[in-house]
Amino acid sequence: LAALLMYLAVLVYGIWVAQGVVEEKSSRIMEIMVNAATPRELMAGKVLGIGLAALTQLVPTIVLGGICFALQGWFAENVLGSDSGGMNIDFSAISIEAVSWFLVYFLLGFLLYAALYAGIGSLVSRQEEVNQATLPLTMTIMVGYFGAIFTLSVPDSLGARILSIFPLTSPVVMVSRVIVGNPAAWELALSIVLLIVAVVFALSLAARFYRSGVLMYGQKPSLRALFRPDVVTVAR
Repeated sequence: LAALLMYLAVLVYGIWVAQGVVEEKSSRIMEIMVNAATPRELMAGKVLGIGLAALTQLVPTIVLGGICFALQGWFAENVLGSDSGGMNIDFSAISIEAVSWFLVYFLLGFLLYAALYAGIGSLVSRQEEVNQATLPLTMTIMVGYFGAIFTLSVPDSLGARILSIFPLTSPVVMVSRVIVGNPAAWELALSIVLLIVAVVFALSLAARFYRSGVLMYGQKPSLRALFRPDVVTVAR
């Protein structure tokens, strides 16, 4: 459930970020907005705004889902007259440590992917191109999700350890290892450090893409154009 929640949140709201960037770019309202704020500030606002919108939707959903799961036994016994059936999830078995690690990896993982989605979204000009442009990120998060399922049976295998440390898959896989396995303290520390470094790098890279991409209409900038200083200066 934790892996599925992480996967869906990153996938759905990451696409929201990319679509929001493309919508502003295609309507050319970005030309007005850049007079009031820098492209870096606009990107940060987009990521934080949609991130808060995601939490606004996720928190009530998680709370309601938890209440429903917790009451299924009582409902089956008192309404249906039988205590059989249902998933019988014991929420008291979920430790505070597991929940804490989930929140840490969820926030860092969302920041990482949201920044990458924003950067890629700024490189396209039409909504129809968003899914194709973001396909590599979608495939990457899918690898993390299936890696988390693989981790459930062999949480301490070499493959699970690599996926739980690699920044693009660790937000999903490490949570599974924390819940069903026993990762070493150095693995957790290395995973968090690499994830933070990846977030900083992704934000910097996305900001550069954003500066170059939001003002380019009808064309796909090349890698040379994205990293050329004169393009960055003009975009500012």
